[in-house]
Amino acid sequence: MRHDQHEHTNAIELFDSDIKQGCSQSGIHSQIGTHLEDELLDDINIGSPSTKKELELALWGSGQSVWMWSKTNDTIDLKFYVENRFEFNEISVPFNSLTVNIHPDDAESFLDTWKSHCKGQTSELLIKFRYLKNKEYLWYVLRGKVTSTDDNGATAIVGTFADITDAISKQTKLSLMSQAFSKSKQAMLVLSQSMLISEYNDAWIEQFDPFEVSLNGLSLAELVPITKHDMLALESKGFIEKSTTLSIPEQDECPIELLINQFESKDTQSKYYIVVAKDLSDSIATKQELHRLATRDQVTGLINRFELQNQLDHLISTKIKFEVFYIDLNGEKEVSDALGHENRDRLLQNVATGLIEELNDALHISTWGSSEFIIVYKAVNHAERQRLVTLIQKTISNNTFINSGQKFSISAHIGSSMFPEHAETSGELIRRADAALYYSKENSIERFSIYSKGMASEILNRIRLVNNLREALEKEQLNFVLQGKYNQSRELIGAELLCRWTSSEHGLVSPTAFIPLIEKYGMESQLGLLAIRSAITYIKTLSTYGVAVPISVNISASQILDDNFLAQLHGYISRAGISPNLLELEITESVFIDDDSQATSKLKDIKALGIRISLDDFGTGYSSLSYLGQYNFDLVKIDRSFIIEIEQDLKARKLFDAIMNICTALDLDVVVEGIETESQFSILQSSGVSKFQGFLLGKPSPINDFLDQIKSR
Repeated sequence: MRHDQHEHTNAIELFDSDIKQGCSQSGIHSQIGTHLEDELLDDINIGSPSTKKELELALWGSGQSVWMWSKTNDTIDLKFYVENRFEFNEISVPFNSLTVNIHPDDAESFLDTWKSHCKGQTSELLIKFRYLKNKEYLWYVLRGKVTSTDDNGATAIVGTFADITDAISKQTKLSLMSQAFSKSKQAMLVLSQSMLISEYNDAWIEQFDPFEVSLNGLSLAELVPITKHDMLALESKGFIEKSTTLSIPEQDECPIELLINQFESKDTQSKYYIVVAKDLSDSIATKQELHRLATRDQVTGLINRFELQNQLDHLISTKIKFEVFYIDLNGEKEVSDALGHENRDRLLQNVATGLIEELNDALHISTWGSSEFIIVYKAVNHAERQRLVTLIQKTISNNTFINSGQKFSISAHIGSSMFPEHAETSGELIRRADAALYYSKENSIERFSIYSKGMASEILNRIRLVNNLREALEKEQLNFVLQGKYNQSRELIGAELLCRWTSSEHGLVSPTAFIPLIEKYGMESQLGLLAIRSAITYIKTLSTYGVAVPISVNISASQILDDNFLAQLHGYISRAGISPNLLELEITESVFIDDDSQATSKLKDIKALGIRISLDDFGTGYSSLSYLGQYNFDLVKIDRSFIIEIEQDLKARKLFDAIMNICTALDLDVVVEGIETESQFSILQSSGVSKFQGFLLGKPSPINDFLDQIKSR
């Protein structure tokens, strides 16, 4: 039950003022009765007969009876008074007979309290217990004091006792009535005489006040319209019943059926009111659910993007300075792809829970996209911002996800913008935080950037570049050139297919600029298939000129592991009618990182078609040597980084010779790329290299120029 701080009267007691009156008549523990008993206990058996008479009269009036215990015969002498007449009866009861009839649940406590008082451990004897009388247990209260002692303790005790069964019964009823009020399914209020709310039950909170808006100090008229006519009817009839509207602060109005009953307390001669309200609207729970669906993300429970914008608009209207942190998860897609949407949802829920726990001083935490969150903070200084960013990243990275022994780690990039420094509307603030996020992905080592002027235009240029690149792929507007591979006699033995892009908007775009974008935005499969089709076309073109050399194509790890790739390869080769061994796929060791057994199986299936497989960039990965032992590559390409210093640096020469010795020991065919000088060519020949690729021997060229190079040799 809830109560107003300013109304200390227990309203439940007002339901039956006779209870309180009855308790008072019994003299139980009231302040006046207690003082009276103390005087009686001190004065019994002393004084003149007139004094005793006065004391007996006082006991009779208070509903008490007298008892005396003597150690000599261990007997209790009882003097109890006849109801409604100033007469008394006297009986003597052996102490053991008395204790035999005490309720088993009270007997031990009774004896312990008695013994403690006899030993002088308590100044006053006070015991409440149940006693069997006429086959029924009645409640009694026993009070007393030691009046004489010897070396072993009390020798006499004198006291009073009273039957409190009726009072206990009334208290029990009072408690039950209180519980009934509290647990009633009807929403109820208790009002003071001045119509102020003093108490309300659980049903009221559940039905009308789910957000527990404080009702302290409110009058009923502040919640529902009460007219003078209503008050006159309440005074004359003792109740009113009406349909009206309930208006709780900060909540929507609710149509209700209202019943007000008037009561009067016999003790205080004051009025009070019981209010019962019935909801006539659609279910409050339904309203709450509709509100939740409209404002909350269904996976994480955080506010959604629409509610966040409402909250940001409100913050802006208050002119408070704040900062918007835009967060994008890295690794969420891998969990979704590998383990399904249910596990991805669990991951997002874990992240949301961690952010709520660690960032409890944030103004708002919201979802934005499928793997994006936005956190709003009051304006912070540079040091606090860095601490906050570190905490966000740590909280997110702590959500390592393990399923069936497979471990998935996630991280985050963050961008932020500030109000009012960077924008004055919610939409623009979010867009600029998004621009900073994008910038952090491209340029920031710390994976965090704060918005700065010009950043948005740079991001827009990048977005246009990506969109143009995607369109060029779809329309097959990318170009492919060939760079030859040669033997020691500088005779053509093969070629590598390389991609080039000339954009109508951006001009000639370097492969170092657009290839990473293709990998980042998931366009590797499109590019790989287009490259394979182009390579097959070039193979057929070269064959018409009597040139039959393998053409190699760089293929990404994700495409090799794609279950559809093998069928696509087989289809292209079959339809073109070329020899499969004229197509060579160049891969890097990244194909083995996630699942080397699956990669090995896929490569064996591809090789079974007759297609050649080469390992590109050998030596640049820490585990390349182990992969050489696991898989039988047709060719190994040694990266150009190993020959840059080979002419001047003896250590570089020794390192290269060591790599060659390993490849020779494993009986691997080797080609070295990046040869630009005659000196390099000569040194590599002396080191046992038999296949070469580089600008010295042939630059990447369109197919027609490549044919001219062949003819001119």
